[in-house]
Amino acid sequence: IGRAREAFGSEHPLQIGGGAVRSGKWLEVRPPSLPSTLMGRVASATAVEVDAAVSAARRGFGAWRDESPAHRASVLRRAGEIMAENRADLAAVMVFESGKPWREADGDVVEAIDFLRYHAGEGERLGSGVDLAEVPGETNRYLYEGRGVAGVISPWNFPLAIPCGMVSAALA
Repeated sequence: IGRAREAFGSEHPLQIGGGAVRSGKWLEVRPPSLPSTLMGRVASATAVEVDAAVSAARRGFGAWRDESPAHRASVLRRAGEIMAENRADLAAVMVFESGKPWREADGDVVEAIDFLRYHAGEGERLGSGVDLAEVPGETNRYLYEGRGVAGVISPWNFPLAIPCGMVSAALA
């Protein structure tokens, strides 16, 4: 909780194509229980930034799609490890930002970690394909492949778990 309070007043730019992007519009984040307190400012994307983000994602899609399922899974598992290492800090931010009680905030973090691990495993399991009917002289295999860029708009009441689950599924 103390570390979360120490970060109050910080600014968080958009992240597009591996770099920080400051838009012209910022949203102020205030704890519902302390509306006079500024937790931070978050850059708000305009249509220009959204187009830039989609373009950056499209440029990276082919290379990511062509990575092995094991590599994609290792990236998702590493993200889960980083979240686990920062579990208390992530929960503390939610306690302030969305007014969650500690146990619910911690549960949200744990669920996000679970999603990363689950989708890593499922990506590996499905990555080699699934054998279908065995017909003499034929190979029938159902293969899974990335379909393209995905956008995620998540609900406010699960600020980490739900978007993490949606994004990790798309990345797997």
